[in-house]
Amino acid sequence: MFACVSNDSTVDDTVVPANVTECIAVTSSDINGLISEWTTWTYKTDVAAPGEDIAVATMQDKYDIWSGTSFATPCAASLGAILKSVYPNITVDEIDERIKETAFPIKESRGYTSAQGQHLDDFYTIFQGAGMVQFCNALGIDKLAAVQTDLEDKTYIGAQLCSMQCTDKNAIILYTTDGTYPTLENAIEYTAPFEVTKRTRIRSVAYYPDTEYYSDEIDITPRIHYIDDESRFEINQDGVITKYKGTIQCLYVPETINGIPVTGFESGAFNNNRIIELTLPKTIKEIPENAFSKNTALEYISAEGVTVVCDSAFFYSNLRYAELPNAKELGELSFARIKTF
Repeated sequence: MFACVSNDSTVDDTVVPANVTECIAVTSSDINGLISEWTTWTYKTDVAAPGEDIAVATMQDKYDIWSGTSFATPCAASLGAILKSVYPNITVDEIDERIKETAFPIKESRGYTSAQGQHLDDFYTIFQGAGMVQFCNALGIDKLAAVQTDLEDKTYIGAQLCSMQCTDKNAIILYTTDGTYPTLENAIEYTAPFEVTKRTRIRSVAYYPDTEYYSDEIDITPRIHYIDDESRFEINQDGVITKYKGTIQCLYVPETINGIPVTGFESGAFNNNRIIELTLPKTIKEIPENAFSKNTALEYISAEGVTVVCDSAFFYSNLRYAELPNAKELGELSFARIKTF
């Protein structure tokens, strides 16, 4: 049985029959591949399907545009019915497994906008289940060749050129940089490498004019950081940065400044309310007490060498992402009351 999760914009894992184990619980996705904001959020969601701005047959031979998980669920259920038709001996459990295994992951909107642009912070969530149902994947139909790019989801130093290609020369490469899903109507047609100078979400597909089909989407968000002139830093003989006087918003701090190896930084050294993203060198092992407390600008920090985050380091800040892969000790209130968590 396929059942919708409802449209209450609340977290509720008691709605039945969707939350019954034997049901396939279906949520709704929008045209941009995001979970619809008005859907009911449940940890027991199995899959998503298009349920927003759907053309629905009404009385007097007319069509209206409606939205709801009630329209997403028939889409998912029809895939189950087709699977049973094509494979008469397939079991209920096998249908459930096939639909989930072949679904395409989709994201949820953060509900707020980064200082660098919209849709940069959309994220994967358990509320999407296995993802959006994919008919061709579930039926074992060969995939269309997708786009290949030379950029990844990582931090680069300095502006980068983004190149794209598709092995099928009959395809047209379409992409967007505003976070929307690329279609023939809204996307940019790729003709040559383009420059990426800041954190940008690049969504691309290969479009096949003969069939009007789209390939699987490639979705990347590279970060672009910059190294400032060493004169913009104040650093003592122990290698501790006492102040950054520059204006770069996405800053990459080098391991050596003015010939002095960087060993740390004082609390508030980077609190100029201009820095949105910060990469610290591996030589820094500690984020000091109150380092970014009440900082309203910083959204992202990467500090691969840090093992200790001291008390109230990010207390009541605007931080959204922290990449601290080697952190072993978190001080009291180090991430407390962060506005966007």
